[in-house]
Amino acid sequence: MVSTALLGGTGHTQEVKKRVDPKYPAILKQAGIEGEVHLKVRVDEQGKVANVEVVKSSREEFTNATMEAVRQWEFTPATDNGKPVTAEVTVPFKFTLGADSYVSGSEEVFQLKENVLKILRGEMTADVNSFIGHEAYVVVGNKLEHLKGLLADKRKSGMFVEGKSSTAEMSRLITDDSHTSAYLMLKTRPGAGKGHRFHTIVFMQSPAGEWKLVTWHVSQ
Repeated sequence: MVSTALLGGTGHTQEVKKRVDPKYPAILKQAGIEGEVHLKVRVDEQGKVANVEVVKSSREEFTNATMEAVRQWEFTPATDNGKPVTAEVTVPFKFTLGADSYVSGSEEVFQLKENVLKILRGEMTADVNSFIGHEAYVVVGNKLEHLKGLLADKRKSGMFVEGKSSTAEMSRLITDDSHTSAYLMLKTRPGAGKGHRFHTIVFMQSPAGEWKLVTWHVSQ
């Protein structure tokens, strides 16, 4: 469910004449992720949306969904001494899940999570190495690295591999409708007294039916 309400802005109180509701991003809905976005909307003298800015947002996917929808809105123009004027209004959105959210995946897909945890713990067996795609890359902070090259470089791998004390405190694994791609969202703690890390990992299934890791994004 997506809920919204207009907050105060410049000019007289405005009403929405045409409203297009944002779509809940499918990946986040299936992953059980809720969030919110606040947008600042500039409305011209005709009541059309002239500009949209993000005030705050919990996820980029929610930002994209709300901005796409709000750009299609139409308002009653604000007035000053009876004349239409340009005005701004803040629009908050809240994305909350209903009972229809779900997680899906085959037994093979769920094994992908175990392989990811082995990588984080430095347990690079032949089976684990084989499921990493040749062109797979990882983003750690603002650095983009070739994943296999990173893991092979002991100096660099230290910024990525968490060690044997790494634990997964929360995870969500989903597949798309065609079951040819999978998404793992993982929250880990590298060790006692250390902060959490958040991982978003994408897998693709080859024509031969083999699952390969293709992208991995890490943030703290």
